[in-house]
Amino acid sequence: IAHYPEISSILDDSKIHISIDDARHWLNKHPDKFDLILSNTTFYWRNFSGNLMSQEYLTLIKTHLEPRGLYAYNSTSSLVSAYTTAKQFPYVFLYRNLVVGTDFYQSSSQNTKINTLRAFHPNGKAMIALD
Repeated sequence: IAHYPEISSILDDSKIHISIDDARHWLNKHPDKFDLILSNTTFYWRNFSGNLMSQEYLTLIKTHLEPRGLYAYNSTSSLVSAYTTAKQFPYVFLYRNLVVGTDFYQSSSQNTKINTLRAFHPNGKAMIALD
């Protein structure tokens, strides 16, 4: 992150904490709850990748989400992982290879979505250029 100026300011944001650890191990040791959990996974066809895309893991993730929280992860283009996510979350969204699961969905217009992204300024610095 420090090597990418367009996102490096998140390292100074007191609201953002980055942990690099085995996900199951960390989640089982910490009772914390989050508005967003973002995971990068390995290729779905590799050994043990199912540990990060299974119903059991998604159940564990849900215990760590606040109401209206989101779980987003790199599915490495596995539609089966999106299907599995839909067994745990009533709302599942796909964007390219990103799968997002949530218990809450509120429809909004395209303008509302764009304005929300424009307003996202951790540490007072715009993170997303929408031009």
